[in-house]
Amino acid sequence: MAYFSDEERSSQNLDYVAITSGGVARVTEEHADDCRRWLSERGYTLVQIDFSAGMQHVLDRINELFQWREQFGYTYSGHSLDALRDGFWFDVPVDGGLVFELHRPDLLWKEHSYWIAGLLELVSEHSAHDLESRFFALLVMPQAADSIGNAVSIDEVLARTR
Repeated sequence: MAYFSDEERSSQNLDYVAITSGGVARVTEEHADDCRRWLSERGYTLVQIDFSAGMQHVLDRINELFQWREQFGYTYSGHSLDALRDGFWFDVPVDGGLVFELHRPDLLWKEHSYWIAGLLELVSEHSAHDLESRFFALLVMPQAADSIGNAVSIDEVLARTR
């Protein structure tokens, strides 16, 4: 898990809460802009994947982010979580960190829960085992959406930081 100073080890810090709670956090759409601002002020790079545009859009974005064709010579089609694990690499900025912002994964959860859960498991593993950098996923969903996986809600944390 990423290193946090004694000052940063606080339930007031979104990143600390997200990373120490498994690397997957949830924020409501209502608070997403405040969350993005908080992360940006601390040097985080946000990489967005919009699930509301459909699964093909998500796969296209995965291909782009992980330079799939360049790495493997073919286009990733969602066929295998093992293949996704093999291609799951990224450069995390030394200052700040990297956040995968997954917008509205709840819309595809019913049809693609196995794949989405697998993606979140990979995020959680990388978040827990990368000692050099800070990385986690942020699920942006409406308040009324069902929870996905073990995502920790950071709306209350965000409210305490204001």
